[in-house]
Amino acid sequence: MGFTQKQLAEKLNTTNSSVCDWECDRAEPNLETLVRLAEILESSIDDLLGK
Repeated sequence: MGFTQKQLAEKLNTTNSSVCDWECDRAEPNLETLVRLAEILESSIDDLLGK
């Protein structure tokens, strides 16, 4: 399942810039966004955090 940064930002009600910052380790999503991100990507928070 692949999303563009724009698509993911729209689903999370955030900006493309925020998604880019997460991908480049310049920032981290808040807990609420992290939970929603895991749901969208059909993954666990642990997987997203690399645990």
